[in-house]
Amino acid sequence: MMERIREIGILKAIGFTNSMILRLFLNEAIIIGVTGGTIGLFLGVGLAHFMRMFFSTELAQYTVPIFTVKTFLFTWILCVSLSAISGFYPAWRASQLDPVESLRHE
Repeated sequence: MMERIREIGILKAIGFTNSMILRLFLNEAIIIGVTGGTIGLFLGVGLAHFMRMFFSTELAQYTVPIFTVKTFLFTWILCVSLSAISGFYPAWRASQLDPVESLRHE
């Protein structure tokens, strides 16, 4: 948020309200959470199956990764929720900035 102070000042100068800026930053945080959660799920499944190659043949048959829709959904919702929660305070602070001070910031 600190590196985007000037951008926030410009947005406020052209008429964005505090709630619009708050929603803008929260939406960005949620998009990052959705993208990161999705990539993380695919990488997790791929790496779980890839690691089986390092086990001996008889051990590999007993270590089959088990993935359920419930675990995927829970993990993905957790990623998005944590991203939204961690993005809320910076978004709120950004929405409270004074537009004149923001435009002067270098």
